[in-house]
Amino acid sequence: MTIGITGQASAFENDVAAYLQELPKLLGTNEGKFALIGHAHLEGVHDSQEQAMREGYSLFGLGGFLVQKIAQSDLDMAVHWHQACQS
Repeated sequence: MTIGITGQASAFENDVAAYLQELPKLLGTNEGKFALIGHAHLEGVHDSQEQAMREGYSLFGLGGFLVQKIAQSDLDMAVHWHQACQS
């Protein structure tokens, strides 16, 4: 993935890309739960945002990670965005 002024993706952009890549698999049994992504890798799925944040700080400290509620709307948005970019 290449994004941004420097021509390289940020850690956040890589984490978002990893979430979107995992999203179709996550939706089956985990919709409404919270995905924890760090270093562009799915670290776990938690029942609450608080649990995911606690685990994120335990694993990554202040180094950065993504906690995202697993939602069909995220997949719909990504598909729409991808289709728009192809036009």
